[in-house]
Amino acid sequence: MKVTLLTTLFATVAADVVWPIYNQQCRDDAGPPYDDDEPGTYYHSKNSQAIPVMLNGECPGPLKAACASRPNKRTAFLEGPISCGDKGWYCRIMEEPNWPPIGLTGDVNFGHCNTTDGLEDHGYDQDGHCHGSDFDDTYYWWVRDHWHRQYNGRLRCCCGWKEGGSQPLYSRRIANRCDFRRKVVDENDRENCRDANEDHNQGFDDIGCDISKYSDQLNKPIPEDDSVCWEVQKFGFSEGSDPPPPTDPPVGGPTSPAPVASPVAEPPSDDDSDCIEEESDEFFFRRKLVNEQRVVIRKTCEWLSGEPEGRIERICGRIQGADQWRPAQKVCQVTCGTCEDDEEDGEDDEGEDDEGEEEDDEGEDGDEEDSEDGDDEEDEEGEE
Repeated sequence: MKVTLLTTLFATVAADVVWPIYNQQCRDDAGPPYDDDEPGTYYHSKNSQAIPVMLNGECPGPLKAACASRPNKRTAFLEGPISCGDKGWYCRIMEEPNWPPIGLTGDVNFGHCNTTDGLEDHGYDQDGHCHGSDFDDTYYWWVRDHWHRQYNGRLRCCCGWKEGGSQPLYSRRIANRCDFRRKVVDENDRENCRDANEDHNQGFDDIGCDISKYSDQLNKPIPEDDSVCWEVQKFGFSEGSDPPPPTDPPVGGPTSPAPVASPVAEPPSDDDSDCIEEESDEFFFRRKLVNEQRVVIRKTCEWLSGEPEGRIERICGRIQGADQWRPAQKVCQVTCGTCEDDEEDGEDDEGEDDEGEEEDDEGEDGDEEDSEDGDDEEDEEGEE
C-alpha cells in the first residue's frame, strides 16, 4: 500500500459547505470565540504547519466527502465533517520528531495496547493524548480546542467510539484509556456548558486493553485499519508559522506507532552514597477520574521499593510529573538507580510539566490526600 503526504494542500473546490452546523463551543474551550470568526476564514489558516496524510494519493474513506466539499484538504482533515456513520471517533496525539509538543507533554493520558505497560496497567499514560466522542459532529470542536491548547504532535484519528468502523475504541485493542467530549445539543446547553471534555463521566477510564485477546501484539505494531482512520502531521498551533508550500512528499503515512520499550533502571551502586531517599517521599504516579475530576495520584518511595522488579523498572522509566509532583526517577533515586542523572537534569526539573495543565488544575488540591488511600488495590489488579 502506497501512502504519501498531501502534495497539493490548497487544491480548491467551487464553494464551501456550511460547517459546523451550529456552535458547540463551551466556556473553557481554548482559542478565540467561534462567534468572532470572520466569514470565510478558518482557525488553522495561520500559525499552522499541518500536513494531511493521503492514502494511496486519495483522502481516506471517512473524509472523502469532506475533501470533495471543503475549500482544501487541510480544512477537510482538521474540520470534517467526518463520515463515521455517527458512531463517533477517537483521536490520539503523539509526539512527532522536530515538532515541539508544547502543551501535549503536560496532559499525556493513555498507553498503546502493544507494550507491557499499556497492556497490563490500565492507568499507564505516557504514550500521548487520547480523546474521542460518540457523535461525529463533535470532531470539529475537539480539534479546534486542542489545536489552540497547543497539544502539538502527530494526530491520528479513527472511526468508532463504542462501536462502528472496524476497530472501535471499546474493542480494547488500540489504547488503554481515552478522554471523552460530549455533544452540546443546543444553544441552551451551550450557554450552561463549562467544559464538554469534563463533567460527564463517560470517559474510557479504568477499562484498559484486553490482554486476554491482544497479548500477541506485545512489542509489535498494532495492526490498524487505515481505511477507517486519518492522520495529520505537525498538528497544533505554532506561533508565526505559515502553511507549508507543496513539496515532494517523503515516504511514510498513516501507521500504528511502534512499541517503545520502557527504560531499564540501573541498580544502585556504591558511588551513590551521597544520594538520599526518604521512604515517605512522594512522586507522581498517575491521574485518575474521581467524582468527575482528574486528580493526581501519588505514591511513596517505600511503596515503590516493595513492588516487583519489573514494575519498578517501568515506573522509574516514566519521565512525566504533574503540578509540583515529580516522577519517581527524580524522587526515589536510590530505588530507581538514577542518582547520577540528578545533577545533569536538575536544571530542567522546575516547572517542566506546567504547560498544558489547564484541564487538570481545577479541583485537585482538595482531593489529593483522599485519592491515594485505597488506590493500591486497583493498581495491583491492573498489573495482574
